[in-house]
Amino acid sequence: MARVGVLNNPHAGGNKNGKIDRFTLESLLCDNGGVFVDVDEDIDRAIDYVEKNNVDVVASNGGDGTFHRILNRYIKGQLEKNKFLETTEIVLPRFLVLPSGTANVIAYNSVRGENTETVLKRVINTEYYNLKILNVRTLYINCDEKDQFGTIFAAGSVYNFMQIYENLNNGKKNKKKALDIILKGTFNSKFGNSIIKTTNADLQIGEGLKDEGYSALLVCGFKPNIVGIKPFNELEDMDNGLYCAYTKMGRIKLIMGLPLLLMGKKINGANYFSGVEEIRIKSNEKIGYTLDGELFEGHDIIINPGPTIKIIKI
Repeated sequence: MARVGVLNNPHAGGNKNGKIDRFTLESLLCDNGGVFVDVDEDIDRAIDYVEKNNVDVVASNGGDGTFHRILNRYIKGQLEKNKFLETTEIVLPRFLVLPSGTANVIAYNSVRGENTETVLKRVINTEYYNLKILNVRTLYINCDEKDQFGTIFAAGSVYNFMQIYENLNNGKKNKKKALDIILKGTFNSKFGNSIIKTTNADLQIGEGLKDEGYSALLVCGFKPNIVGIKPFNELEDMDNGLYCAYTKMGRIKLIMGLPLLLMGKKINGANYFSGVEEIRIKSNEKIGYTLDGELFEGHDIIINPGPTIKIIKI
């Protein structure tokens, strides 16, 4: 039996909308030696509480953004400890990402369509050493000399879509609004061109490729299934480095290529790479990007492979 510590975001989509019964989750954990603590006010204190209870698995109860915050605190906390221990080894717990947010890409790739309560029960009732693992190589991002870690980086059209989506909803997540933006972007050329357009920036992928812009850019340390799209499905599996894809295609060609992406196939006009050790993006003007669904901006972005983490897979 595995002991689980849940780091809960009460403002995540599933929690806030009442789709998840907090009392049920707390009772389930309490009855099986686990702990449940909120991360909205003091994430460091919440993580300390979970660590002191010596749990086997650390669960993120929220969406991709919640896991992004938790992952960063764990990795950065370990790096701080290493300064005193004089070691470079990064020791992290096994993570469980529960599908309790609005955006649940990481959960979708690890626990599929299972609901939060079912996932917790299955993990709790499985011996720790029998738990299946998804190894995910993280991304180490240095943006204007500020460090952060994540799992899925996107820029160009994805960032533009997310920015419009957040602005229209005043920062609130709404799946119906997201679908409306996608449909409008598909059939309204003026609106669609405001989403899918070339970002002017110096792009360097590895030591070989250099370009002066992109309309879409995606970087991952594993092969994700993103809402049915498998962008790196046909690339060779790599033990090291990152997967990267970018294109300068406009709206019509990119939309016409979506059926191929949904089948996990490459599309003409896009460039694919595996085993990449570094990606650089530089611009005199601020350029936007998303990391695990969170929005950021900067002038000088460097992406390298980060530590590999173990995520429980159902």
